[in-house]
This record gives sequence, C-alpha cells and structure tokens, in this order.
Amino acid sequence: LTATACQTRAPYQTVESDEEEMEQSTETQSPTATTTDLPTQEPTESPTPVPTETPVPESTAIEAMVYTFTMNRITGDTKPEYHPKWSPDGSTLAYTRKDEGFNTNSIMLLTEDNQEAIRLNLDLTGDFAFDWSPDGTQLVLDGYDPDERLTLFHYDIESAALTQLFHGDAREGHPAWSPNSNTIVFSRYSDLYLLDLDTMEESRLTRNEGENWHPNWSPDGKMLLFTSNRTGNDEVWTMPVEGDEPIQITDSDSRDDRAVWSPNGNYIAFASNRSGNWDVYIHNLNDGELIQVTEDPGFDSHPFWHPDGRSLLITSDR
Repeated sequence: LTATACQTRAPYQTVESDEEEMEQSTETQSPTATTTDLPTQEPTESPTPVPTETPVPESTAIEAMVYTFTMNRITGDTKPEYHPKWSPDGSTLAYTRKDEGFNTNSIMLLTEDNQEAIRLNLDLTGDFAFDWSPDGTQLVLDGYDPDERLTLFHYDIESAALTQLFHGDAREGHPAWSPNSNTIVFSRYSDLYLLDLDTMEESRLTRNEGENWHPNWSPDGKMLLFTSNRTGNDEVWTMPVEGDEPIQITDSDSRDDRAVWSPNGNYIAFASNRSGNWDVYIHNLNDGELIQVTEDPGFDSHPFWHPDGRSLLITSDR
C-alpha cells in the first residue's frame, strides 16, 4: 500500500517539464499518508457532476492547476494487500491481506502507535470488501457463510462479535456505509440496494440489464458513485440516494472503476486502464478536469482519500 501526497501550484499556471522537480517528487519519504500542502476544504453540497470525454492532459502542462505527487510506501508485507481504507478520524488504516489458500484473506488494522498491523479474527473466507461505520467502531464486510454463499456481515471491533446480515441464496457484496446514518449500500447480483441496519429494511436502487457494483457515498450522504457496464463498458456513474436517474461521469474506451469521493465532495478518484496500464486519476466534478495521478508500469488501483483530503491511499505492485 502507498500514500500519494498531492501538492498544488498557483492557479492558471502552466509549466514545462522540470527535471529537478521530478527528481524531488520521487525521493523516498517517511511512511506517512498525511504530508502534503493541498488546502483542506469543508464539505459542501455534492456538485452536479460534469462528465469528461476529453483525453488525459499531459501531467507537466495542465491548464488551471498544476499538481505534483509524492509516493510514500506504507506497508511492506510480501503478501498482496488491497481494499485500503482510513477510519473516519484518520487514526487507523484497515486493509485486506491475501493469505494462502483460495479466498483465504485477513482484514488488518494499522494504527499510528503500532509498528505492525493487527489481524482481525473473523473466521471467514472471502475477498473481504469492507467499510467503516461513521464512528469507526464497526465494519461491514462481505464474505462466505458456512454454506459458501457470498453475503454481508457486521463486525464489532471491540467485542469481535460477527453477525451475518443475510441468510438467503443471493450473492451480496461490495458494502459501503453511509457517512451520516446507519444505512449501507451494497450490490446483489447486478444491482445496488440500500439496507437500514436498525430496521433491516432494504430497498432496490438500480434496475438495469448491466452490472452495477463498487458503490461509494458522497460526504453529505445524498449521492452515490458506482461502476456500471450498462453502456457496454465499465464506466463511473453517480445517482441520488433517493433514486433519480443516474448520470454518467466517465466515458472512455477502457475500463474505469473503484471511484471514491473526496472529503470536500468536489473531486473523485478512480482507477482506469485508459493509458494502457492501470493507473489512478482525479476528476474534478465542477469543471470536468481530469488529472492522472500515477504513471507506472505497475498495477495501481483501489484509491481511497485520507479524511483530510490531502492524500490518497492506493494499492500498487510497483
């Protein structure tokens, strides 16, 4: 896992390639995910997204704002690690670690005080896509039940109590917890659903022949990002939680996936292979500007914002 720290220059400044700056941006940094100079903004109402159909601009000549990025490695386990997510207060990093055996994985917790990650005792198998509760004391995750059915589970971190949420034959996965309520969004087969954890009442959000997955909440809890192939290609879409028609955000000939909202609601980060390789991009929802964050032969994916909005977690095999 690595953290990408973002730094901005003055608005409306265009620069040519600067070898000294590029050398500085690749220097090894201390393993922290919060060192940056990107200004923090208070959350606002989710803006009406502006889709992008333009090619990726050159990273050294971006009109309106120039960004530099510094990569800091956070974990160094020899086993694959993915699904990284900060706790809501930014004090704990949770991620999935691939163990030996089919669908044998662990959820790991790494805090600022611990040099080594702590393994949660889940006694489950699965890919373990998960999300934090708003107060950071619980997780919701997908995994296989004793009958090898993919479904959702609730996990209390302090008591280690694990509760299975569904007991049917449907396949549930990719849960995401609302930032301001006890509601989760998840995928069941090819559609997205909402589940109220207090009443256990559920409602269906999408009804489409295509597949819809990897949902993510806006900071105000009113909008959702998700991936859909309803147009024949994996693209990023958004829709109100109330269920209005979805709006397409990305439009490329490649695959765009795993979009996540920034804490201030003005940007999304997502993974795409539009460059011929899987890299991470930032999309400005206000003006449609697209910034390529990573450019490496390795596989870069699973972006997730730090709560202060100044850095991104990514999974990389570089």
